[in-house]
Amino acid sequence: MLTPLRALCCALLFVLPFAHAQPLDRIVALVEDEVVLESELNQAYANVRRQYAGREAQLPPESVLKRQILDRLVLNRLQLQRAKNANIQVTDTEIDQTVGRVAASNNLSIPELRTRLASDGIDFAEFRRNIAEELTIQRLRDRLVASRVDVSETEVDLAMAQERVK
Repeated sequence: MLTPLRALCCALLFVLPFAHAQPLDRIVALVEDEVVLESELNQAYANVRRQYAGREAQLPPESVLKRQILDRLVLNRLQLQRAKNANIQVTDTEIDQTVGRVAASNNLSIPELRTRLASDGIDFAEFRRNIAEELTIQRLRDRLVASRVDVSETEVDLAMAQERVK
């Protein structure tokens, strides 16, 4: 038979492990059907601080900077969702080419770029994800601009005539 003291002990065995539980992460923004987590905001904040190492005076106050970063994260999420809805995708080949251009512009080979990123505390897979997101957003912007550009035949004729005069 279960005495009241035993029942209390059993209940405490189930409750005590959770008594000091800390939240793993917090939601800082809702973007349509996705969330932006506090850990993402903190990581982006740390990346900005790392980029401005030695030049911290150029940064706005922490609260302002975190708000700006959160705004950018939300905007990126919205743009990525819109790109997904528009079936805009980038290929691994395009990502590889962009990684190659980034390495070349820094006079590095890809293995050297990996090493440099690691020394800066940036995971190479995360770097590739960021590139994929930037390429996707750029493709979305290009598509939006192209859909809004409407040049009449008359405007083309006038531009060509002006070029001949030069």
